[in-house]
Amino acid sequence: FSAWAMLITAAQEKTEFAFQGRVQSLFNSVSGCLILMVYLLLGLVGELITISQLYWIEVVLMLLSLVLIFYFKKYHFRY
Repeated sequence: FSAWAMLITAAQEKTEFAFQGRVQSLFNSVSGCLILMVYLLLGLVGELITISQLYWIEVVLMLLSLVLIFYFKKYHFRY
């Protein structure tokens, strides 16, 4: 979620000025839905997973994100 502001900025740069408000609204709606899904998931599995396990899951997600960033940077964003 920390990269969400960069995604919004990139989307606005590629959007016509007349549609930027709609794009911002769409991103905020999607962001709100994702956050609610995370809270719901944590509420459902909160008794099954410890805090330390959640931190390890976060580490795995971060590493997966880094792998995806380097993959797409190397193979899909050549200038």
